[in-house]
Formats: sequence, structure tokens, C-alpha cells
Amino acid sequence: MGIAGKFSPKLPGTQNKNNTLTLTGDTTGTVTGDPMSLATTTTKTNGVSFAPSATTDTTNAANISSGTLPAGRLPNPSASSLGGVESIAAVAHNFLTSISTSGVPTQAQPADSDISFSNITTGNASSSQHGFCPKLSNTATTYLDGTGAFTTPAGNWQKITRTVASSSSSVVFSSLTTTYQAYCILINNCIPASASHLHITFNAISASYMWSCTNYNTTTQGIFGSTSDSKISVNGESNTINTTGTGLSGIVYMFSPDTTTPQAISYNGIFNNSAGTNVTLPFIGGGWNSGTTAITSITFAMSTGNISTGVFELYGLLA
Repeated sequence: MGIAGKFSPKLPGTQNKNNTLTLTGDTTGTVTGDPMSLATTTTKTNGVSFAPSATTDTTNAANISSGTLPAGRLPNPSASSLGGVESIAAVAHNFLTSISTSGVPTQAQPADSDISFSNITTGNASSSQHGFCPKLSNTATTYLDGTGAFTTPAGNWQKITRTVASSSSSVVFSSLTTTYQAYCILINNCIPASASHLHITFNAISASYMWSCTNYNTTTQGIFGSTSDSKISVNGESNTINTTGTGLSGIVYMFSPDTTTPQAISYNGIFNNSAGTNVTLPFIGGGWNSGTTAITSITFAMSTGNISTGVFELYGLLA
């Protein structure tokens, strides 16, 4: 600093022979020579030491180690920086969902759609606690049992497959296995392309069949059969099935197809006779094959021509 003219300061301290003034009191240091040179430190006011904040740069947040800042001094938060946040009253079963850039939090109860699942068994229900259902087996014939496993119940009829005939030369159910102790085939409105009878064969074998069948109308009982034939006739060999409207419907049961002794079937149902107008004939019968090979397939075909239409459903009785 520069001082013009004469300056005679009266400061607390002592002056030595080198014209140097040593300051004491609230301000300490020295004042020397001409031009004047000051080197002082002020630590008090009227004998009272400064507070720590008087010598701290409070514009630097790193220097603030205690105390409370007013809300107005806190910045708003953003996606990339910290800031002040308001409080929010807790609500049972609610969780924070967001905090706005104004520092306002929101909360909500989770919805079903908020839950995500993965292929782990943690949290599955058990015999000792409630929980999640295990992952499904994707097999229509299995069911969730009391141990939490998907199993196939024993002793129940289960639908295996369904075939809809459409100008079909035959309907074949193959891959019959020992999984089932018996099979049932439901036949719904089988209509032949030409007046004929419905035949059954096993494993495409065309010999060693024995069968008998009875059908009835209001005045006549027909009894048919054979002790050595190339097939089993479902509705006998006298009355043929109607080719329009209502055809043949019935049930065929196959017992122990995996045995190597003669395999037997039984059947019953009803059909419209092509020889008369609206003549409906119930039928009942049975047959077997004297072969010693386990049955792995069963075939339905007309005595002549195709199966024009009809639905055939295969069921199995679990062992």
C-alpha cells in the first residue's frame, strides 16, 4: 500500500532503533522502514479470539464438519448428483418408488406385475410352509401331489390322443406301452364312404382272430362270430353302417395288451343300419387274438372303402 505525506500511527507495541515497530495486542506483526512494510496477523477483536469459522472458507463444503445447514442451502438432487430430500411418512406394505428432482419421494404398494420369477426353487411351498407353486411339468397327464412334485396318478383313465377321420383308409393307434394296464377307444359317429362293417386288427396281423357279436332291433336279434378270422368285426357281418347322417358310435376296451397270452377286447355301442330307414341297432361283442406277441398298435378300418368321417379317442388306464 502507498501512504502520501506524513503518517504517525499510534499502535500498541515497541519501536527499536532500526525504526521497526513490533505490534502486540489483537494484531501482531511488524511495521518497518520507508516505504512502510506491514507484516501482521489479527486473531482477536477487543481481546476476544475469533471463532473458528472466522478463519475458515465456508464456501468450501469440505471445511464444514459440524452444525446444521438450513434447507435453503441444500441443492436439489438430480440423476447424477446428490441433494436434499424431503422425509415421507411410512405406510405399511409400501415401498419407495422414486425421488423427484425437487427432492420429493413417493411410495406405493407392489402390484402382481412387479414380481419377477426365475427358475429356482427358493420360496416354493413345502410340507412345512406356504410358498410358490413349483414350475409346471408341461405334461397334461401329471398333477401336483402333496410332496410338491408332479406325478401321474395311478388307476385313472387318461386321454392319450384323438384322431379325426376324413376319407381315411384306417385309424391307427400305435406305440401302446406298459404304462397303461388297459386301453379304451371312444368312437363317435363313424361313417363309412360305402355301406360296410367296422373291423379291428392288432399289430397289423391278419390272422388268428376269434370274435362274436350280437345286435338287435325291435324284432330281430342277430348273432355273428368266427373262430378263425383275419379281423374282429365290431358290428357283425350282416348289417352294414349307414353312409349318411348317423353312423356308428361305441366304446372298445382292450385288456392287458402287454401280455404274451391271447389278448382280448370287448365292445358295445349303436349304429344306424344302411339297409333300412332310421333303423338303429345296438350291438355288444368281444374278441381276441391267439398270438403270443404283446399288442403295440390297434387299427380300425372298414370292410370296404374308407372311413368318411368319425372321431376316435384313445384313453389309457394307469397301472
